[in-house]
Amino acid sequence: MSGHATMGDEPSIALVVLDTLRADSFDEHFEWVPGVQFANAWSTTHWTAPAHASLFTGRYAVEAGVTIKSQEFDRETTRLPELLQHRGYRTRAFSCNVNISEQLGWHHGFDEFDGGWRLRGLGEDVFDWDEFIAEHRSDGPERYLRALWRCVDDDCDTTQSLKQGALMKLRDMGLKGRHPDDGAAEFLEYVRDSSWNRDGEFLFANLMEAHLPYDPPDEYRTYPDEESPHFDSVKATLREPSADPDRIRTAYDDAVRYLSDVYREIYRELAAEFDYVVTLADHGEALGEYGAWQHGGGLHPPVTRIPLVVSAPGPNPDDRTPN
Repeated sequence: MSGHATMGDEPSIALVVLDTLRADSFDEHFEWVPGVQFANAWSTTHWTAPAHASLFTGRYAVEAGVTIKSQEFDRETTRLPELLQHRGYRTRAFSCNVNISEQLGWHHGFDEFDGGWRLRGLGEDVFDWDEFIAEHRSDGPERYLRALWRCVDDDCDTTQSLKQGALMKLRDMGLKGRHPDDGAAEFLEYVRDSSWNRDGEFLFANLMEAHLPYDPPDEYRTYPDEESPHFDSVKATLREPSADPDRIRTAYDDAVRYLSDVYREIYRELAAEFDYVVTLADHGEALGEYGAWQHGGGLHPPVTRIPLVVSAPGPNPDDRTPN
């Protein structure tokens, strides 16, 4: 959008979505977050794309054109970053979630749109591993052989496609390679390395550490010698999870504990640069309640009740206590 209006002395705002973070887990592990906590905050839905559409528009997702059949915004719908951009804000985004990516149109309204290692594998010439795996979940291990052949045979960047597939496989196996987490550490570096303007700056981020595969750094794992539990949410909900339910809940809690610690560092950096820091989730996660697992369907409270805290850090954010 061109022709930005300059309003002057606009407060700087950081909006951080902690993807898939349950409200009760936030209460247990994020008690250190200062500010005003909204105890009755609810998501409009159970999954990422429509939840962000509501967050960016103040509407139900279907009104913004985001549905299960289309994750791309209706181009006629005005979004929060566009409104702020028009008021003279510099708008930046850092997403670790492939569902919130430039390829799906989520960059509109942002002067800069960056992302973690998963998003870097979404180039036009890179094989779409996420889509392929989602379409071939029932094929078992042989689906990876088919995908490897597609990387070689299809019209794509074979080298980068193979690298991205290897990174994803290593992460799913609990072997982190060059990436200690799902992008929070990269975001921390991004915040530290960027120059921020105290007036008229807007930053949006999505962090994925609480999302499956619940795979924090080894020092946070209750069972460090075991792989993160793997299970199919649909089959688990219809019958029972293939992994031990207690191990699943423990792995999720381990991931949230790590997220709390890394976000404490991120928050400290943001508090030094921004007038307001808004911390929330897009949805929660079912861990066996109502017979449901993960967040693939249903609007049960563990999935739709979310944490929401608005902080105005001030000059010494580390000296403040939650209200």
